[in-house]
Amino acid sequence: MSSQEKAEICRRMGAELIINRSAEGYRFWKDDNEQDPREWKRFGARIRELTGGDDPDIVFEHPGRETSGPACTWPARAAPS
Repeated sequence: MSSQEKAEICRRMGAELIINRSAEGYRFWKDDNEQDPREWKRFGARIRELTGGDDPDIVFEHPGRETSGPACTWPARAAPS
């Protein structure tokens, strides 16, 4: 999420764990043209911290420019067949 308001909407929809990118200071772009992979890794570490080290069951992200790299980098855990 990029705001507390959006986080609250997701909580009302049933989200259990939420990362507010703005509040946690994520900057996925070094400049206008280059993404910062270190921030993706920091984002992934935060996901694992929230989940106790597990991959999440479901990830919902409606990516815009700011989150297109991380949203494509952190897939959810596959359901058992």
